Amino acid sequence: MIYCYIDESGTASRKDKRPFIVAMAMFGSLDEVNEMIEKIRKFKLRNNIPQDFEFHYSRNAKTKKDKFVRFVRREVKEFDVFEASKDMAKDGYEELADMIACSLSANIKYRFYIDENPRLQAVLKKAFKTHRVAARITQTSSKNNEVIQIADYLAGIASEKRH
Repeated sequence: MIYCYIDESGTASRKDKRPFIVAMAMFGSLDEVNEMIEKIRKFKLRNNIPQDFEFHYSRNAKTKKDKFVRFVRREVKEFDVFEASKDMAKDGYEELADMIACSLSANIKYRFYIDENPRLQAVLKKAFKTHRVAARITQTSSKNNEVIQIADYLAGIASEKRH
């Protein structure tokens, strides 16, 4: 089973000039997920950051953000970034969900965790069914999930590169 953690940056609105991006951090086993959680715990200890601190790219102070960006770039081995093209007639959420589904293998089972977003969950379920991808999706609060926070940073980093 592959464990995938998703978060987005920007909005699907065509009026918003910022890119609409979804980032997906991927882990080949639950052990890999737990290793990443432990690395984040140790990172917080080394940097005198409270364990309940939420890494949120758009809201974190520059010093913490810069340190965590370096951590993410060093530690996250497998990820994908998807960007909706806002000039197309297709809904941005649907476009991204189709891109994600097409990037996955029909022969592998997936477990998805997404930051709370009913719209994204609905379009992902539809895209997975259409593309015959075996995946379960769970919405969770990024405040309570350090690995979702990794996806948030991946999306933020990608958004800044494209903006």
